[in-house]
Amino acid sequence: DPSYPIERLAFMVEDSNLSILIIENKLTELFCTNVAKILLNKELDGELKEFEQESSVNIFNKGLSDNLAYIIYTSGSTGRPKGVMITHRNAVMMIEWSKTVFLVEYLSAVLVSTSICFDLSIYEIFVTLAVGGKLILAQNALELPFIPAANKVKLVNTVPSVMAELIKSNGLPNSVQVVNLAGEALRNTLAQDIYKQTNVREVWNLYGPSEDTTYSTFYLVKQGAKIEPLIGRPITNTQIYILDSNWQIVPIGLIGEIYISGDGLARGYLNKPDLTAEKFLPNPFSSNPSRMYRTGDLGRYLPDGNIEFLGRIDNQVKVRGYRIELGEIESVLEKHPIINQTVVSVEEEGNNKQLVAYLILEKEKTLTVDELRAYLKEKLPEYMIPSSYIVMDSFPLTPNGKINRKALSDSKHNKLDVSDNFVAPRNPIEEILAGIWCEVLHLERVSINDSFFELGGHSLLAIQLVLRIQKNFQINITLRKIFQYSTIAELAKEILLHQQDIIVLLPVIDTDISDSLPLCYAQIPFWFSYLLRPQNSSSLIKFSYYLKGKLNTIALEKSISQVVERHSAFRIKVTTVKGKAFQQVIPKLILSLPVINLTHLSDNEKQLNIEQLIKEEQKPINLTKDPLIRVKLIQVETELYLFLLNIHHIIFDGWSTTILFKELALFYEAYASEKEPPLMKKPVQYINFVDWQNRLLQSDLVKSQLSYWKEKLAGDLTNAQLPTKKLKPKLISKKGAINSLVLPKELNQSLIELGQKENVTMFMILVTAFKSLIYSYTKQDDVLLITYIANRSRLEFEDTIGLFVNGLPLRTYLSSNTTFLELLHKVKETVLGAYSNSDIPSQKLIEEFAPKNIHIIHKIPHFNYHSLHKESFSLFNINVEPLLSNTVELQMLDIILHAIETDEGLELLFKYNLDVFDEAFIKELLNQLVEILVKAVN
Repeated sequence: DPSYPIERLAFMVEDSNLSILIIENKLTELFCTNVAKILLNKELDGELKEFEQESSVNIFNKGLSDNLAYIIYTSGSTGRPKGVMITHRNAVMMIEWSKTVFLVEYLSAVLVSTSICFDLSIYEIFVTLAVGGKLILAQNALELPFIPAANKVKLVNTVPSVMAELIKSNGLPNSVQVVNLAGEALRNTLAQDIYKQTNVREVWNLYGPSEDTTYSTFYLVKQGAKIEPLIGRPITNTQIYILDSNWQIVPIGLIGEIYISGDGLARGYLNKPDLTAEKFLPNPFSSNPSRMYRTGDLGRYLPDGNIEFLGRIDNQVKVRGYRIELGEIESVLEKHPIINQTVVSVEEEGNNKQLVAYLILEKEKTLTVDELRAYLKEKLPEYMIPSSYIVMDSFPLTPNGKINRKALSDSKHNKLDVSDNFVAPRNPIEEILAGIWCEVLHLERVSINDSFFELGGHSLLAIQLVLRIQKNFQINITLRKIFQYSTIAELAKEILLHQQDIIVLLPVIDTDISDSLPLCYAQIPFWFSYLLRPQNSSSLIKFSYYLKGKLNTIALEKSISQVVERHSAFRIKVTTVKGKAFQQVIPKLILSLPVINLTHLSDNEKQLNIEQLIKEEQKPINLTKDPLIRVKLIQVETELYLFLLNIHHIIFDGWSTTILFKELALFYEAYASEKEPPLMKKPVQYINFVDWQNRLLQSDLVKSQLSYWKEKLAGDLTNAQLPTKKLKPKLISKKGAINSLVLPKELNQSLIELGQKENVTMFMILVTAFKSLIYSYTKQDDVLLITYIANRSRLEFEDTIGLFVNGLPLRTYLSSNTTFLELLHKVKETVLGAYSNSDIPSQKLIEEFAPKNIHIIHKIPHFNYHSLHKESFSLFNINVEPLLSNTVELQMLDIILHAIETDEGLELLFKYNLDVFDEAFIKELLNQLVEILVKAVN
């Protein structure tokens, strides 16, 4: 009745005692507009005042479609309410799409059970009214069976948990033809139960945040379907992008974050410009200016164009060093035939984080932990398998019907027996091994049945494991044994069987540091480089850091002096006798810390002075006269300094960097706090290593290793080399460049899973991919890489600063018929063999077994894997930031691939000689390498 007071109707809709209101007639657009305005019951902004006076048709005719239609509040995943500003264009787009998907017959009578505070009500009310349908109101969907007009309802919108209750109580009327489910993950078992127990013809799985006007994707769950429901394809005029952390589109099948663009995208958040800018980003994939919304949801495109939803990034957790998507575990659990619904969370017990799975089972069905673990082991790596399982009758819900995750841990329900299958050591050998594992893996406890590699171990940590086992048991355990017997229980049996295999370790002697010793093999290339190019500074390891704060310069100088005193490598000088180079430690090195004050200069003058001072500090070092370490401090502002540290590579390597920074930090904190410096065990000196290696190479212990390498390095080594520039200068410089990328987290996770499945390390996978890449360009079946190891084959050398690093040749034969997995296992054998015979320096190997190839070693691709995060320098109460350099110098190589574990993910970085390789080619190599890795996991 057009004469009925609109204000009274709005009051009735909000009246909590009103159980049902059936609107039979098609309302005019003006009527709808005013009802919406009164229901919202607040003035939105200046633009809306003009809107209040006109019908929506007139507004569109005036071109005002981007004016506000309404503001709806949502807390999203943050729990903090924020107003989402929806325009007329946004709402009309959603309505028009709905009219093309849902038949008018089904929209002729729609249940309106959602509060107007939630965006689902926009669909229920305005889509229905737009086709002349009737609204059948109820307090909530669970009251549907009890309302007078229940048997008139043809379409129901709600969340899966509410629908599950309706199905359980047989509360869905026979008149219902369509069920739309959204807001939570939908299980196929629920969808099929709807089909089996009711007259429903269509079950739709709908997905979308309030920021994209109710729905963004849609998917029809077919009757009899066997797979879990997807969230489907984008609705009309909507684009969905699955991106990695670098805003790059991930390949089909890989997991990324869901970004939404299109006509449904809201204007932003009311009075929250910063939050709007954070969530509504420029769309780099559109030729026209547009935005995309960052959902915080995870998903992946499937080959058929549908999207699989995999939970929230908020539910991405880190347990025992692994990044885990809780939604992925939930998805696998819910595919179990007797599990109806599950929620997985991370909870702390003591200092340990554990995965806990909350389960709702089929009626009168039971499960044991062993059954669950056996089921999950077929589908997930060990680190993603929950430790505890709690069976519940139902999950606690929020007021809008979603699962209340925070309330789960407070619930008292039936916990399945056995929490984590922990088995304690049973004898002294297992106790010692457990202690070694905890030390190497930084864990508080390990079960004797846990796999070393599934707990986060890799090949470099396995070497540390081997060294400690050898020292504790005096048993010749090789790296290969760790791969064969990866649990404490298995390894303990192996040690017991081979207790007779006592090895005699060559002792490390406390050499008189005043003695002169020949350079070790690792140092010789740097000496030759110095003789050939004394004015070249590429052999310097350069550190530059900005230090912000109240720096105690005296404490820093004392700390540097203390480290130099502890490590005699810094006091080495090179001498020559009859043309042969020797090294000798000078008793004392007075190393002051010059402080250059630039605070009185202008910004331009400061910059010019800084550039000149850096250049001076990085000038070449005379190995026979100069100290092999240089330090300088430049004061830029009152509390801003630039710290320059340069060390010659001939006495320093990457492992040494960690030792240096750690000790500097410890000493500085003590001196800056006016405390006594920490008592630290005096390290074994580098000169002792040089003596030990010289004696080792003259002993019988390396005969078997020499035999191994003689076979491995037989023949010509010049085969597989990457294509270089057509025109190269006659004199190749050391000027280099860097190109890098970070692997998508999902790809990184898939590679970890591949390693778990094939019992290989990430290092082995990357070597395999690099060899595949080289083969794809060269088509040569003999592929040689040189990789680097720390070469600290005795525990005594772990805390010693010096040049230990050794290059290991990794030679593998392959052909066009070799699959990735076949090559992977060949590489595994190659790596294990090389590591087991790594005491002989690569320089000696080439000289002895391949002398004619020594001149091309720099042309062979090199590979370096950093299993630790990039070296970080920290000081007590000081903010430390690295000064990034625009110049790159290569020491003696043409190209090297670095793989570096960072907080952002695994970074692949090519460092290459600009005179030898083109930048475009290097970028192509990186992209091809990623493609190989993607194919390896698919």
